[in-house]
Amino acid sequence: MELPLVVKHPHWSPDGKRLLLTAQEDGKSVGFVVVDVAARRAELVRAGTPGAGSGAYLWLPGGDGVVVRAGDTGVRAYTLRGAVMRTYDDVVAADSGDRWFTPSGRWLAGLCPGKSPAACVLDTKTGERRARVPLPDEGVLWGWFNEDHLLVYHDGTAGVYDLAGRRVRVLAEIGLDRNTYWLVHFTTGP
Repeated sequence: MELPLVVKHPHWSPDGKRLLLTAQEDGKSVGFVVVDVAARRAELVRAGTPGAGSGAYLWLPGGDGVVVRAGDTGVRAYTLRGAVMRTYDDVVAADSGDRWFTPSGRWLAGLCPGKSPAACVLDTKTGERRARVPLPDEGVLWGWFNEDHLLVYHDGTAGVYDLAGRRVRVLAEIGLDRNTYWLVHFTTGP
């Protein structure tokens, strides 16, 4: 008997009409499922991305495709039918957040490969690196706050950082110890 696929990591499309799920088999991401809520229809697309591991598929800005980690230093974009649209090299997808793209979709942020902690900002159309943003030691990139600022967790605070790596605002102070579980959701709003 063949075991069914497991679906995880639900993400609503930008227009709120479709739900994206990551399909996993034996703990590895093997593709994605797009659920059309109004039509009550779901479609599995096997993408077979090398190096995706257990990474989640996320919507591209505009909802016309999806992205997922591709190996140690890449992010791959797919059409909703599973054809490769683009591979972004020289960037490591951040596992700690799901806001890889700016609200406009113009920039993609991930971690720069290498030893010193930094976020790489890429142009989504060309794939060219536009900025290297130094992160504090042991800082965790959570994603974009708005078009010009990143959200970074460091030393008990969620902070808003500019593209020069300076913290410009504390968004939240999070008191915790090693037995604390917390989950933060936020929206940038209109």
